[in-house]
Amino acid sequence: MNKKYLLIGAVLIVGLIAGGKYATDVVAAEKIAKEKAAAELQVKIENEEAHLAQARSAFDTYLTEVEKEKLELVKEQAEAERQAEIEANTFVVKKKNTPVYASAEGGDSILKLDKLTSVYVTSRVQDESGVDKWYEIQYNYEDLDTIGWIEADKLTARRQDLIYRPYDNVDYEAWDKVDSYESNPYTEAKGIYVSGHIAANKRLDDLIDLANRTALNAFVIDVKDDNGNMLFYSESAAKYSPSANDRYYIKDMEALMKS
Repeated sequence: MNKKYLLIGAVLIVGLIAGGKYATDVVAAEKIAKEKAAAELQVKIENEEAHLAQARSAFDTYLTEVEKEKLELVKEQAEAERQAEIEANTFVVKKKNTPVYASAEGGDSILKLDKLTSVYVTSRVQDESGVDKWYEIQYNYEDLDTIGWIEADKLTARRQDLIYRPYDNVDYEAWDKVDSYESNPYTEAKGIYVSGHIAANKRLDDLIDLANRTALNAFVIDVKDDNGNMLFYSESAAKYSPSANDRYYIKDMEALMKS
């Protein structure tokens, strides 16, 4: 009877020990899980803080670039206004020996300016109707020294007004430069110089092959060399300078262009 109780007691003790170990393991596992979760949360927080710092840095950079662009626009606007002011007040002298006076009252001239001399107007005197009569001038915008006064009708703002016009019904106005045409659009030329001698021999084929393999898209071929020899036979040279046709390089220019 005592042995039976002893056995039961032993089993109970073992059970209590095992249960206690299990409880300890559960607590330890829960602690490890909490520590892991806390570590993962800390990493997440640090990553979010890093991303936030990057976003702030990017935004600060953006603001800096915006301010730079604003400053550049202000500078460009100021420069455009300066250039407009210079253009509006820059004139050229119409005739040779145009007199300049010490005041807008005229009198004896203090110097005379040549035709096409460029001057910058710093001050104006107008008549009762608001028409410019006198200009106070200096040589250019940057010049700080005033030359004197000149009659307004002795100057013009347009150089083309002074072009010699021997023919009637001819448009002498300046043409705006055209950079591109619909049938011939603008292309950035990347060319090389080709002498007449090279154009006439097999090296030209090597250059054509080079152009096919690179960004080259133009050949500048010398039509007349330093010795006066033509690239091809020229009817104009035959008329005005026959010796230029004595040693021309290309016998068949049409065939060369097709190649």
